[in-house]
Amino acid sequence: MKVASVDVGFIELPEQIMLNIYAVGCKKNCKDCHNPDLRNFNYKKSYELTDEVFETKLKLCSGLIDGVCWLGGDAVYQEDRLINLSNLIKKHGNLVNCLFTGLKLQEVSNNIKEVMDVIVDGEWNGKKLDEKDTSQTIWVKSKDNWMKTTYEEFKTVKKA
Repeated sequence: MKVASVDVGFIELPEQIMLNIYAVGCKKNCKDCHNPDLRNFNYKKSYELTDEVFETKLKLCSGLIDGVCWLGGDAVYQEDRLINLSNLIKKHGNLVNCLFTGLKLQEVSNNIKEVMDVIVDGEWNGKKLDEKDTSQTIWVKSKDNWMKTTYEEFKTVKKA
């Protein structure tokens, strides 16, 4: 997967420490894009996140993180790599696999939905998830059903 950076974050999901993967490339061109440089599929500071490097990062973060968060850009435009790397997460314990996407949940492919635990959908309007007028929705998978939740409710949700 072509990415701009990989780092640990504390604010993407409430009360979760996440390994954040910033994928490059996005077709949405949202007005209030949080990372406009990362929309470019040929972002000059990007690099290939290989399976080996990703697994090493997961091992180094073992016991420290609650999950992995795919941000960007938008990782949905690198679907095969997103699915492949997401499958590697399962080898590293009970980690939450979360995708932030400008697409709506119903626009996300079923193949991607299968490997995700949480999807935050909707174009970014500059409002954080805990703000009432945010444009994004948090969806949590329970068994094979996607349930809409609020920021406050999410704090009590555990990976199913």
